[in-house]
Amino acid sequence: KILREQGPKALAKAVRNHQNALVTDTTWRDAHQSLLATRMRTADLLKAAEATNTAFNGTSDVFSLEMWGGATFDVSMNFLRECPWERLEKLRSAAPDMLFQMLLRGANAVGYTVYPDNVVFDFCKQAYESGNDVFRVF
Repeated sequence: KILREQGPKALAKAVRNHQNALVTDTTWRDAHQSLLATRMRTADLLKAAEATNTAFNGTSDVFSLEMWGGATFDVSMNFLRECPWERLEKLRSAAPDMLFQMLLRGANAVGYTVYPDNVVFDFCKQAYESGNDVFRVF
């Protein structure tokens, strides 16, 4: 909540003041992407959302939950027949206290081709508005 309520400078200060190493949990994106071919439906992730939010909130050493991006966007639409934006918004509602992180493929965003900068910028703007907080670019 620090990022959205107080801004990036307050988040950076909180990270610097944290006494332990902070980690990013990639279970919601990479674990099911690698182990289950990204076939976990939103309903399945929602079942874990409240427990994840509770376990990772407050006193834990979890910085963020990487839960979107990479292949999850494409698979949501093409294999699961779900709206990836609705998925992000539902998970945001179910885990309001977590920093949500996404994996962004640079100029490819979440696709498999290079997109113009304005497309990537607008995509990121919409992702933030829909609930993503941190963008990890590779």
